[in-house]
Amino acid sequence: MTGVDDWVAVYAGYDDDALAIAAGAGTVRRAVKLQASTPVDWQSRGATAGEVRVGELVVRLDGGGPRTARCPCPATGTCVHVLLASRWVRDGLAVQTTDPLAELLGLDPLTLCRSAGIAATRVAAGRAEATGTQVTAAGRQVEISWPGAAHPVVYVAGGGLAGMLSASPPAERSAVHLEAVCRVFLDAGRAWSWPPGVAEHVESLHRPRTLSAAQSDAVDSVAATVEAVAGAGVAHASADAADRLTATAHAARAAGLALLARRTHDAAGLVGGYARHQTDVTERSVGAALAACLALCEALRRSTGGALESLLGRTRREFTATDTLRLVPLGARTWRSTSGARGTTLTVWDVDGAESRSVTSARASGADRGFTVGWDVPTFWGRTVESVCAGPFRLHAPRLAADGSLAATGGSVLSREASDVVDLGALSAIAVDRWADLHHRGLGSARLDDTAARSVLLRPQEVRPVRIDEVRQHLVWDVVDTDGSSLELRQRATPERRRRVDALLELPVHEVVLVLVDAVVDERELLLEPVSVVVRVAGVPRLLALDLAPHDAYRPAAHSWKERQALLDAAHAALERHRPEHRTAGSAVHRVCASVSDVVDQVLATGRRRLSADQRATLTSQAAVARDCALATLASSVDAMLADGDVPVAAVLRTRFVLDRAAALPSGPDTDRD
Repeated sequence: MTGVDDWVAVYAGYDDDALAIAAGAGTVRRAVKLQASTPVDWQSRGATAGEVRVGELVVRLDGGGPRTARCPCPATGTCVHVLLASRWVRDGLAVQTTDPLAELLGLDPLTLCRSAGIAATRVAAGRAEATGTQVTAAGRQVEISWPGAAHPVVYVAGGGLAGMLSASPPAERSAVHLEAVCRVFLDAGRAWSWPPGVAEHVESLHRPRTLSAAQSDAVDSVAATVEAVAGAGVAHASADAADRLTATAHAARAAGLALLARRTHDAAGLVGGYARHQTDVTERSVGAALAACLALCEALRRSTGGALESLLGRTRREFTATDTLRLVPLGARTWRSTSGARGTTLTVWDVDGAESRSVTSARASGADRGFTVGWDVPTFWGRTVESVCAGPFRLHAPRLAADGSLAATGGSVLSREASDVVDLGALSAIAVDRWADLHHRGLGSARLDDTAARSVLLRPQEVRPVRIDEVRQHLVWDVVDTDGSSLELRQRATPERRRRVDALLELPVHEVVLVLVDAVVDERELLLEPVSVVVRVAGVPRLLALDLAPHDAYRPAAHSWKERQALLDAAHAALERHRPEHRTAGSAVHRVCASVSDVVDQVLATGRRRLSADQRATLTSQAAVARDCALATLASSVDAMLADGDVPVAAVLRTRFVLDRAAALPSGPDTDRD
């Protein structure tokens, strides 16, 4: 291909199988059918990029391949026009023999790591190894696979890291692709270099470490206090019990146990709320919080090395100045913690680091009573939430914490080089459009270290009208992916989410392009709650936070105020008609969990740890059913409660924790569906 620009030559490696990884086999088949009837030609061509006219549209291509191409059509992701342009460029090239494996092995490791970003580099460094890697070179491609990899990775000659392909979720691709390249180097016996600090970071995760004496004492103090409060009975919780938990939380923080301090402080807030007869605090929620504290204590006692590091948390976030960041806003939400703290959290995508980051503006309980949240309130870097969510921006002199979060203040300056327009291409590239990929995200929290994903950006192909589930007090929103699979998004109709509920009821669903959802655990099930949406308003995409944006930002103009108010009043009246105390489950797994949970809640509420004959009979029968359902952990927890004499408080709390963790897993107990 002498004389052909290097970026153009890259497209010789994208055969239809590779294009199917980028866009789906159905889109490739459609492109093949359209190619005969759609005129395609160069619009312009430069040294690093070019424009190809496809029918009436102009597609911009560069050396990153079809996944970095841009098309002005309303479709998201790699559209049929991008495929037509890519295939036309590819088919017009005189393919020259090349050795893609030799080219891959000639890449510079440090340059690749910089391209992937520090977060992805750390992940890849912790996983890459020489054994088990399968490398197959054919034509202009190298296919890489290894044990444990969910999907093979394809390297295309000339495309570099940006042009690599796999079916991995967008947020994970940089780390997976970098790991694949590193594995090829190690498999070939080539030297691989990590950036300064990365190797040391990985080594520290495997370095043996145990709790210090002060930390062990703090863990024992928290465990003893939790067991004392639970042993007295949650129904008898008092302000004194909340104060004792708060004191142990302070001791844990002083000992460097930030995660345990936070969990204990939350439990203290719930105990205090229950003692003050707050209607939104239940005996079950208090018991669950106490169980989570005791489980974390046990995990801290047993863990060493990297596992222990992840459970310690950070006593305070040390923000450090770094280079300018290119950020794309994903959405924002308001919140109030069990301890009474309140605030707003913004989620953004770090373009260069290929990872999501969060920034929070908040106040502790009782602090700064003038603190407010709102769409038009200056909240982040001196800008309003509306201004920050208007489109991509650069953050100069950002301050980053060790956990990757950003500081909302401290001299950082936000600037934009372009007009305030949502970049659909950038957002679509990182969104999930196949619901089968969601299980890779680790949604929910079956982990003690809170590293599971809490939010994810969805790109539905079809959005159906919101409906009302009166029995569960939920709004239900069905979204359909590229495979035609439907996913239920559910929003709990609680008083603190009234604004979000109203927004969902008024949302013009046919104009919704993207949805940011949060994974939350409600009683015995995992819910995906919509937080923010990208919706077309008069043809222009806008990012709107459902908790904050004024409803007239996306309200259909055809409805009068009275019509809208009548719709909202009718919906809320329907939701208020049913407030069930208990749900009947359908599956055997759900039934055993529900039956055991009822007994556990009774014991925790009353503090009477001598089981009645009925309670003992229920637990005995349900332990047998749990074993039949392969719920070995639950069965062993129930067996510990069936010991002679009084049931140990630790055994009751452990069972409560196991039930809650099962509910937090996407593959956990089935829930009844209407």
